[in-house]
Amino acid sequence: MIIATGEAHINLHTSIVTSDRKHLEEVLRGYGLTQQDLKELSEAEMADGEQKFGDKVLNWVKNAASKVQDIGFDVAKDLLTTLLKQYMGLK
Repeated sequence: MIIATGEAHINLHTSIVTSDRKHLEEVLRGYGLTQQDLKELSEAEMADGEQKFGDKVLNWVKNAASKVQDIGFDVAKDLLTTLLKQYMGLK
């Protein structure tokens, strides 16, 4: 996956198999997210219901992006969005 930012392209060799929750959580923990963050993601998904990438998940992404280690907020937000869309089968 390549994430383009205003100043650089970051090539991340991470992809998530659709519906592979265990792998998604491993990858997210690798970027510094905690078990509490993952719990909040699950709660956001449940609150959004049928709307896979709804407002609650989008808000979770914005909040979690500030916690991702070693990359800036905008890049982290793009990264989390891409990973979640892969997991949800949307991309």
